[in-house]
Parts: sequence; structure tokens; C-alpha cells
Amino acid sequence: MVPESKLQSPIDCPKCMKQMAQMPLEGLSVDFCPTCKGTWFDGEELERAAGVPVDQSAAVYNFGSQPTRYRCPRCSRELFEREIISDSKASLLVEQCHTCSGVFLDRGEYVAAKRAYRVHSKKIVPSSKEQSRDSADSVVVEPDSEGAMLFQYITGLPLEVGCSQKLFSPVVTVIIALNVLFLAYAYYKGLDDTISRFGMVPSYVLAYGKYTALITSMFMHAGIAHLLGNMYFLFVVGDNIEDDFGSIGFLVLYFLCGIAADIGHIYSNVNSNIPCVGASGAISGVMGAYIVMYPARKFLCRIFYLAWHHFAFEVPAFVYFGLWILLQIVFAAFHVQGVAWWAHVAGFSMGASMALTGRVLGWATPRRWD
Repeated sequence: MVPESKLQSPIDCPKCMKQMAQMPLEGLSVDFCPTCKGTWFDGEELERAAGVPVDQSAAVYNFGSQPTRYRCPRCSRELFEREIISDSKASLLVEQCHTCSGVFLDRGEYVAAKRAYRVHSKKIVPSSKEQSRDSADSVVVEPDSEGAMLFQYITGLPLEVGCSQKLFSPVVTVIIALNVLFLAYAYYKGLDDTISRFGMVPSYVLAYGKYTALITSMFMHAGIAHLLGNMYFLFVVGDNIEDDFGSIGFLVLYFLCGIAADIGHIYSNVNSNIPCVGASGAISGVMGAYIVMYPARKFLCRIFYLAWHHFAFEVPAFVYFGLWILLQIVFAAFHVQGVAWWAHVAGFSMGASMALTGRVLGWATPRRWD
């Protein structure tokens, strides 16, 4: 056992040797490494936080396990690799101290531990809304995997790291499906004609009151690349915001941001006869809400050179989306053609304002642990 006084003292991360910080988690205060995103659980903390039973008789049950290069941050003994969950459906290897039974989890392993234990104990359906965030319909992105690197090599898009990705958030999934169906219909009927029919033309809206275009234009895209780029960011950040606002609240936020984006575009291009299409205004609003709800969440970016060679860096959400919206303002100010820059700014501002109001009033609360 580790004395209570020692549990309160700062410790260094076993992996990168940087000082760990206290992080609130499931009603506990655990040690979290801001550098490598590893987490240290003393004694029974892992069991209390994730429900994963960790045997305290480590010296008996870990007989024959392999020592690692890590040292226990509490008692400086070797950490041993141990399989704390093992059956045909789920398994998890962690580093544990034989002496004090503390457990070290690498980035993403906390979510994996919760999921593996639910499979192991046949508790796939969580009993509360809080627990459902990391249920069986979510995945943990492994940013250093070959699949992730290949994705970033092809697309150049960032990866959200440090949390699980929900695969089927109800409203986000429906919106993505509708956008895909709308584009398929447009190709079937003729893309240019469909854009002219459903796109939002500022001069027509002002002259003839064609307000339905404010909605239809949000589901119309100019092509597959345009669709995929928008839907990727909706998929990545939308699940978090739908969790925080609830399905109905998210739907309201999405459409209000989309309408605000259309209005921003109309009044910055009152004489334009060019149809404006795309969900980017509404998705900008979701990004604006995200930067308020999860400013410290990290995005992994990779810059490739000489084919597979690259360097990677993590950027906090407030920096990544902050720079993005700053570029929108700069391009709008210099009248760069081809993109509805003010639509992005208006949608982003609406989303950030709604999220800030929700946090202040208490009806929108960040629910995911970073």
C-alpha cells in the first residue's frame, strides 16, 4: 500500500518522465500526462472509474509476466505487463506495479478498457447516458496506425485524438445520409440543373422571397469532394456536440447555424446570381460549438514529404479551428472568390454563441473525458 500523503504528491509519467497533472475522471482525481496522454491509476482507481476489476494481489496473479522498461512513479519498482481482461471476445494488456498495484494506461487505453470489460462482462448496453458515450458503436482512433497514416496521406485531413469516435450518432447519421442521397439524386437528374433548382441565390431570395432555399441548399453539394470534406468534419466533431446538446438540441443548433450562414452570405453578396450550396455553414456552427465545449481537445496533423516520410504534430481545437475561422475572415475581407467565406463566419459565430449560452445556462455540458 502507498501512504495517503504520497498519493497526493506530484508524480512523473512512467513513459515520458514528464510531470503528470491531476485530471477529474468519473468523480475521481487521477494522474494524467499532458505530453503522451497516458494515465496512472493508483490502487483501486481503475476499478472505481471504469468498473474494470484490478486484482490487488498482483504479486501472485502476475507470476511469470514480463517486466517492461517503465518504473512505478510511486515506489520506483519495475512495471510488469499484465493482461487484466482475457477471454475470446475481449482482452487488454496494461503495465502494473507488483508492489502497489498501480496501473498505467497509454493514450486511448482507458476507453478500450471500459469497452473490453463491457464485452467481457456482457454489459454492452450501459445503464446511464454518461456511460453510453463509449459504447459498442464507437471506435478509438489509433493515430499511429498504418490505416490512420494512409488516410492522412491521401486526404491531408486531421485526426481527433484522445477520445472515442461514435459511429452512429442519430442526428449526425441522418444528416450525412440525407446529404449523400441528395447528391446522388443531383447526379441522376443533372448536377448543374439540381444546383440551380435547390441552391440559394442571394438576389432571388431578396427579390422573390425564395426562403426554402435556405434549407435545401444545406443538403446540396457541388460534387463528391465537396461532400466528403464537409461530412468528415460533421462526423468527427458532430458526435461530441450531439452528445452535449441532445438530439433535438443539436438539430436546432445545426439548422439555426445553417440559416445564419445563409443570411451572412446573402447580405455580403446581395446582388449575386450564383447559387450557393453546401452544408459548410451549418458545420461551421458545429465547429464553433466544439471550440467552446472542447477547446483543449487535440487534433493530429501530418505533413508528408518524400512519399511516406512525414512529421506529425498535435494542435488544440481552439488553435486549429481558431486559425481556420481567422483565415475565413481574411479571405472574406480580401474578397477572394469561389467560397462563401462570410457564411462560414456567420455559422461559426452562431454555433459558438449557442454553445457559450448553453454552458452558462447549464443546458449544454461537455460530457467526454479528454
